[in-house]
Amino acid sequence: MEAKFVFDNAKKELSSGGENRSSPIGGLGRYMFDHIKKHAESDSIAQIEGETGMQETYQVFFSKCVKLALFMRDQGLQPGDIISMCSQNTMNNSAVFIASLFTGLVTASTDPLISVEDTKYLLDMVKPKMIFVCENSTDLITKALGENNTRIIALYKHKSLIDLPGIFELYNDDDIKSFVPVHIDNTRITACIMFSSGTTGLPKGTCLSHDHLYADMAAPLASNGSILCGFTTLYWYSGVYFSLTTFSKGMIKLNYRQFSAENIWNDLNKHKVNILYMSYAHTMDSVQHLKIPMPHLKCLLIVGGMIAVKYHKEFKTKLPHLLVGGGYGMTEIGYVTKNDGSCSPESVGLLAAKNLILRVVDPDLETPLDLNTVGEIRVKSKNQMNGYYNQDSKDCWDADGFFKTGDLGYLDDKYQVYIVDRIKEMFKYRSWHVLPAKIEKVLREHPAVLHGIVIGVPTKDHENHAMGFVVLRDGFSVSSEELVKFVNNKVDDIHQLRAGVKFITENEIPFTVTGKISRLKLKKMYSE
Repeated sequence: MEAKFVFDNAKKELSSGGENRSSPIGGLGRYMFDHIKKHAESDSIAQIEGETGMQETYQVFFSKCVKLALFMRDQGLQPGDIISMCSQNTMNNSAVFIASLFTGLVTASTDPLISVEDTKYLLDMVKPKMIFVCENSTDLITKALGENNTRIIALYKHKSLIDLPGIFELYNDDDIKSFVPVHIDNTRITACIMFSSGTTGLPKGTCLSHDHLYADMAAPLASNGSILCGFTTLYWYSGVYFSLTTFSKGMIKLNYRQFSAENIWNDLNKHKVNILYMSYAHTMDSVQHLKIPMPHLKCLLIVGGMIAVKYHKEFKTKLPHLLVGGGYGMTEIGYVTKNDGSCSPESVGLLAAKNLILRVVDPDLETPLDLNTVGEIRVKSKNQMNGYYNQDSKDCWDADGFFKTGDLGYLDDKYQVYIVDRIKEMFKYRSWHVLPAKIEKVLREHPAVLHGIVIGVPTKDHENHAMGFVVLRDGFSVSSEELVKFVNNKVDDIHQLRAGVKFITENEIPFTVTGKISRLKLKKMYSE
């Protein structure tokens, strides 16, 4: 049903008329079991390994999920117990996640690209009873656990660890036929823990319910047999969403262990991919390498952030038929808006078609603001997180029950949502708030700039001056003075690049454990 948006002038709130999806009867595991079992009856293709082209049918995939669920039960794991996984996108990691839903376990996955120290911090937080690893993460997890005797299960053939090939041999067809997934009466309980930076502070374990995950399951322009590809692992909300959507709807999941900006388009064209999910960083890195027609690709959905308008235009110029979309959301509240290509490419789109209420609030005065006025985006939804794992989360909501996103933005007259910055990334110059994103947007308009990041650096007068860190596009050359002049001619006095521009390589961009750019580390780089 098409959403009907209503703006309440008195409360200064925008609401959508769409209804929440009803709760999955018996829980998300029961729902996934029924749907994957149905797809297995036709023996259609479920997964493809991108590097080798190896295919796996739904019948085989269903068998793997059930055998893993039986193994989990036989190991004494009970509904509500936490397990973890640290893996690239392989032909086995999704089966572990789905099996955990079949048995009512709670997954809390990490990523092989995270450091040993950060991995240890995350595992110490949730204390999983079992951890599944791939070839690239076995040493990482072993070091992170130290003397901890948590059981490690290999997703691949291993000479000393319990491994999936060995587990699959333990069970037969009769075992599969007799298996019954757990029945969850209360679908508001936690089904998955996703690690998030929240709105402030260190990474937190965001507890997501069966209802939360179920409400977001959708795929535009998709149908049974469509081929989808996404590069985020199950550590990311988009990776969980992508797996649930693909397998519940009988589509084909194309798995790549690593992302290659140079080879992606030839690879995707070879596998006739229809729908592509990419992070904004991967999108910006790869567009310059798009030099072939992509007749099978219908839709590019950008997750994790927005791309500059120039990249959006470049995609549409090279592939006029392509729907370039995206949206806005957070792990804590799910998907809030969607831009299906009909909205301004500078906006994150309109409210998603479900029962949402959005308001823009002055974060200092706690008063709702009018249209076209920048303030903190706050959202109320039935499908918000259950809270942060083992932490007091009451301060995440305001007195009216709205989740405080920490994002600065506004609503325009067409009810399109615009995100302009993060509250904690702002800094002051002569008592005025400086929005780094405003300067970054202009920086990225320069044809030589691939990435532009702006921070405030302190001066001896206790002021903060804007400084830009820039990664240049391949084959381009420009001086720092030219970039400063380019930006300063387009912004107001408050947003001038008074501390200049510093060039860095893409590998020098520091990231937090949750994959966001660490501006604190950039400040340390400046001080050095």
